[in-house]
Amino acid sequence: MSANSAKPSMKQAPSAWYQELTGYLLQVGFLKSVSDAFLFIYSKDTITAYFLVYVDDIILTGHDTDFLDSFVKNLDLRFSLKELGALQYLSLTRPDVCFAVNCLSQFMHSPTVLHWTALKRILHYLKATIHHGLYLRRGTPLTLQAFSDSDWGGDLNNGRFTTGYIIYLGTNPISWKSTRKKSISCSSSEVEYKATANSTTEILWVTQPSS
Repeated sequence: MSANSAKPSMKQAPSAWYQELTGYLLQVGFLKSVSDAFLFIYSKDTITAYFLVYVDDIILTGHDTDFLDSFVKNLDLRFSLKELGALQYLSLTRPDVCFAVNCLSQFMHSPTVLHWTALKRILHYLKATIHHGLYLRRGTPLTLQAFSDSDWGGDLNNGRFTTGYIIYLGTNPISWKSTRKKSISCSSSEVEYKATANSTTEILWVTQPSS
């Protein structure tokens, strides 16, 4: 849905509109996430809902349709809303090629035929998978799952290790990260622990609202 910043009084600046919207959400029981200033979480009894603001666009999701319908009606009394329909497709940076592109970019100052060949393989892959994307599906359980992995000493140029994780809300991937560390680890167990710790921290940031 999209919110019109011009409903109650209003030719308000975006910051003033956001402050008014924040005040309303806190008043009705939402709490602001500590990891994202534009994410608000409602959790009471068996009801959980997520309210995400991007400029004047809003994403609202939750498992209790009666609560969501009632909340939208009350919100529309305070702010002008335009229903944009169900969220079906989300276009995001391609995590499946980010690591490869990052590796190639380190040789931009002195590329070789090998790097050019690798770049063409990436472009061919992108062309063949241009319609791939991430789909957010309704009706999945609102449970968080995290998967982490590590590559100890996988960078043959300097021996640095890489950790990564992906987090699912139900069957929908909502957060992921792959990072090559600046240090060199002494053991594979240490690397696995750091990957697990990073994914756990991300879950805590996503789920822990601020007071």
